[in-house]
Amino acid sequence: IVSSLSRLSFSEAGSKGTGTSIEEQRRQKNAVKRRKKMFDNNGFAKVIKRDPHCRRFRVKLEYNGEKFHGWQKQRTAKGKMLTTIEGTLEGRLRPVLGQSIKFFPSGRTDAGVSAKGQIALFSAMLAPQCISGLTKNEKLQLPASAVRFEVQNDLVSIETLHKFFNDALPETIRFKEIKLVSNKFDAMANLWKQYRYTLPSEPIQLTNFCEFLASCDHMTEIKQDRKVVDTHFNIEAMKEAAQHFVGTHDFGAFQSKGGRKSTVRTVFDCRIESKKQRGNDVISIVVIGDGFLYNMVRIMTGTLCLVGREIIKAEHIPMIMASRDRRHAGPTAWANGLCLEHVEYEIPWKGSRNNS
Repeated sequence: IVSSLSRLSFSEAGSKGTGTSIEEQRRQKNAVKRRKKMFDNNGFAKVIKRDPHCRRFRVKLEYNGEKFHGWQKQRTAKGKMLTTIEGTLEGRLRPVLGQSIKFFPSGRTDAGVSAKGQIALFSAMLAPQCISGLTKNEKLQLPASAVRFEVQNDLVSIETLHKFFNDALPETIRFKEIKLVSNKFDAMANLWKQYRYTLPSEPIQLTNFCEFLASCDHMTEIKQDRKVVDTHFNIEAMKEAAQHFVGTHDFGAFQSKGGRKSTVRTVFDCRIESKKQRGNDVISIVVIGDGFLYNMVRIMTGTLCLVGREIIKAEHIPMIMASRDRRHAGPTAWANGLCLEHVEYEIPWKGSRNNS
């Protein structure tokens, strides 16, 4: 009894000392817990995917990757956040919507790589007013025209949010479109992608690129010595070599890192394009496929460039492929020439972009 009375006296003294009752302290603790469930550490509302107000959106992005350290958020060894596409999207757009939105891409691009048609998804909470009074099925089938977001106490449409997002972003990142999609939409479940690698066209950069190719230490048993006395590329030889990549093959020799269960991929098209631009020859390598290994397009490009520089021959491509040995392929071409142009989800490859 004495022990119980002592504990009771201690509790009463504590509550009197703080000026709040035990019940009030409990209410405060519960309020803190509720707030943690509803808001992140920065005060942005959490996106609760199970909530009927939550919807998923597909966005098409264009960005110049030259000054970004790739898509994925990352820190330096000292803990400083690097400038990335993902980090910039979240850092600039969360304050606009007041929600802790996250972006999930069709694939993460590396440092320096650009995009004209990157696809990503994000989920966000709709304004309660736009679905109040609707049945469960009506909520699930809500048309895009009826979607509204609450932004600074105003209700805004998808189109207006699109404008707000672009206003908040640097010029190097642009939203091309925002679409309401099913909550089951998966950005990584695409049918094919198109990449374009554009070789340097300015004389100094092109000379540096040719010196880079000449200095590569791959394939020492078959490559021919060639000093950089010109910046000529044998386009016809490159076109011949590119056709060896078309089809379903094991591209193990054309990846920088392992870890994939299978290195078999299908390349639907691999072509060389050349045009004049401001008096310079601009050479591009276009690769379309159902999936790509890490740095696969850049290594294919480096190998095709060796053919163009007549350091190796087109007929060596099947031999490199059969070796499944990274050391036999060409160098990994510079990142800043690569651009993700298109990601397709609906129509299978039919032989050309115009027919798809």
